[in-house]
Amino acid sequence: MSQPLDELPHAAGSEPAAKSFLSRVTGTFFAPDETFLDIARKPDLLAPLTLLVLTWIPASIMIGLRVDFAGPIRAEMESRGGMSAEQMEQAMRIGGAFSKAIAFFAPLASMVALLIISGIFLFAFRLFGGEGRYRQALSLTAYSWLPMSLASILSAIVLATRVGVTPQELATVLKSNPAFLVDLEAQPVLFGLLSSLDVFVIWTLALMSIGYAHMSRFSKTKSATIVFGLWLSWILVKTGGSALLAGIKQR
Repeated sequence: MSQPLDELPHAAGSEPAAKSFLSRVTGTFFAPDETFLDIARKPDLLAPLTLLVLTWIPASIMIGLRVDFAGPIRAEMESRGGMSAEQMEQAMRIGGAFSKAIAFFAPLASMVALLIISGIFLFAFRLFGGEGRYRQALSLTAYSWLPMSLASILSAIVLATRVGVTPQELATVLKSNPAFLVDLEAQPVLFGLLSSLDVFVIWTLALMSIGYAHMSRFSKTKSATIVFGLWLSWILVKTGGSALLAGIKQR
């Protein structure tokens, strides 16, 4: 059972001082149990959220510069036919520019996702009788996402060394999930399922399980059941949607 926040060891009449931001960052990787206990007791937001955004930006820039968004658009239009060369060129310019704009704004979209996901997980834990406030949930989630920031930095480095990367290759650019073993076009549903089994994603979920256990005062087993249960539910919904789209395309 996770140790209650009001039973933490401290000197009589005083609370232990919160760890520094740097200690929390390093502790997330090397001493997560102790670190997330400290974060749950005294959550902080500005520093971890700023760090996340700063680590997302390089990958966003590299995606915008290195990924060939126009290629798939051209292939799709050629398969449909009925368009002149001039119309295809214009559609490719517009589609490519729009895709690059989305890539450059990805850090903002990721931050919105973080805010929403924190609320969803907090709601789930409160629904099962756990304790917690949104500030705690957001801070714990932000620190839990540091492995994803590491993946983002590594992706930026890999992309910087490559040219003409296709959008489909982004999911496997680090080879951190088994999706690279299958062909996206031939097996889109299996590709989507395998891409979800990412080392950095699972690492993040494990950290969230630890953090939310301290916040909610649940056991780590119960916390992990809720965290991974929500993740598996999302995978099922996403996989079902991919299967439906694949079926529509084949008609």
